Amino acid sequence: MAFPARGAGNVAFPATCAFRTHPGCTWVASTHITPARPAGRTSAAGWVGPGLPFVGAASYAGLVALVTWQALRGQPLLAPDAATLTGLAVLVAATVAGVVGVLRAHQRTEFASMSL
Repeated sequence: MAFPARGAGNVAFPATCAFRTHPGCTWVASTHITPARPAGRTSAAGWVGPGLPFVGAASYAGLVALVTWQALRGQPLLAPDAATLTGLAVLVAATVAGVVGVLRAHQRTEFASMSL
């Protein structure tokens, strides 16, 4: 695959998305790192852990990479081609699989702690 000619794509939007990553991911991570449990309780009921922020950060990084790839190929943002749509479908499927995996692991942990 050859690199696109100079000036073939506008990377202003992907760069803006990448710059917005830090505050958003920091906020999401800070809301999920501390266990949400009342004082005096030993169980962390309702706390999923760092899995969901990791899935969110990975999917956002994938989205920025996908939009950057689209821009470097000279494709318009609102008129993606088949390759971009396929990449988006793979990204959505991976995100859903990650969220389901984290939530299932959380359910198994909750069930194991309840049976003790």
